[in-house]
Amino acid sequence: MKIYETKVEAGTKQWLKIPVDEECSLKAAAFCGSRPGKRLIVTAGVHGCEYIGILAVSRLIQELDPRQMKGEVVFLPIANEGGFYKEIKQLVPEDGVNLNRAFPGTEMGSRSAKIAAAVETYLYPDADFLVDLHSGDIHEMVVPFAFFPVAAGETVEKKAAAAARAMSLSWRVASTAKNGLYSWAAQKGIPALLLERGGLGRWTEREVDAYRINLYELLVHLDILPESILESVKGMNLKDSESSPESEVLPSGKIEQREIRIMRYLEAPGNGFWYPAIREGSCLKKGDLLGEIRRLDGSLMYRYESELDGMVFYYTLSLGVSEGEPLVAYGEC
Repeated sequence: MKIYETKVEAGTKQWLKIPVDEECSLKAAAFCGSRPGKRLIVTAGVHGCEYIGILAVSRLIQELDPRQMKGEVVFLPIANEGGFYKEIKQLVPEDGVNLNRAFPGTEMGSRSAKIAAAVETYLYPDADFLVDLHSGDIHEMVVPFAFFPVAAGETVEKKAAAAARAMSLSWRVASTAKNGLYSWAAQKGIPALLLERGGLGRWTEREVDAYRINLYELLVHLDILPESILESVKGMNLKDSESSPESEVLPSGKIEQREIRIMRYLEAPGNGFWYPAIREGSCLKKGDLLGEIRRLDGSLMYRYESELDGMVFYYTLSLGVSEGEPLVAYGEC
């Protein structure tokens, strides 16, 4: 197995640096199993304050034994190190660009475009599957769910949906996005998922463990790990969290998963004060109030009502919002 200039022998793991430009490189960990199999790419930290996925990936790098694996796994724990270490909401601080809107990249562009180009050049090739872990950053809360691509051809869609069904998640949401890390991978023919969980710049051990389990489930689904390891991980996590006060319940059995095909994404029409009337997981009836944007003097700028019966998948809690900022995502269910 070779990534950039680093060769990884069978049954071993290796940290490596993937060049972005003269001042920046991406730190990744490559695992080469003891037997041939599929190649999985796991990414996190596209947005620097989405900590749950970053920690989950870091834990797996420490836990996994390549001698027990078939195939190859490449982990990129923090795609946006500048945003992570400087605690910057949503953007790459060097150029103020949302990395998940920077694909396809270019080596001639700004930092975000160069990071995107490095991911495309060194991680996409030979990948059989890609999963990208997210949260609600410091301004949003989300229910746990998976986005899967429906604008990259039937084969990619079916493989991605099948992988989502293998995970302990209640929802999988169809997405037509094309300019993010996972969605551009799908456009290049790589089955991919984007996972969401938590938010507000926070993390809990329960949330990290839930993501860890999701990743182990994917590794088993791709036949990279035996199912016995997944069962062992689930057993240890459930025992350790029996008395935990944290809100998310770790899976003890099969979770029924529902597919959402109709979504609505609301954005702010201008700068203003945002007053949400819902929260993540809220059930909706058509006509229900979602929230209002008001001006500094208190006058109403815009009032949002639900266009359908459904559920809120994520929403923004920030009081101040700018033009074009996401406010609410809800779907028919």
